[in-house]
Amino acid sequence: MVKGLSADEGQLKSSGYLRYRYFWDTWSIRAQTVELGYGNRLDERWLVEPRVRHYKQSAASFYADDFTTQMSFMARDRELSDFSNNALGVKASYQLFNNRFNLSRATLNFDYEFIRYRYNNFTDVRTGQLYSYQANVFQVFLSGWF
Repeated sequence: MVKGLSADEGQLKSSGYLRYRYFWDTWSIRAQTVELGYGNRLDERWLVEPRVRHYKQSAASFYADDFTTQMSFMARDRELSDFSNNALGVKASYQLFNNRFNLSRATLNFDYEFIRYRYNNFTDVRTGQLYSYQANVFQVFLSGWF
């Protein structure tokens, strides 16, 4: 038997990944994402996948927090500003069945992610401080393969 494989199905028991993405556009936005994750099969039905991600983005060419001169295109949208976020999450999948209802398999999935956003040049007009926030994201969903 190969180490890391389940004897019953020949499936990997665990795996890891490292992802990197780079993005640019004609608005001078540059963005990078680095994500590290790990999947571990606890038994025949449960799969647990923790992950961590970092995202960083530069501001669009027509963005400003406080415009001092008139421009052809102007935006004060925080999603077009210079910002970064960090996320820590975990997903758990429970395999419901195989080969039923014209599906090869189906899973019930639970996902949680904690995300912290930090804006480097977007001011919160209520406080006069740089804007930041954090979010807890919960998801429950069904997946089916056909």
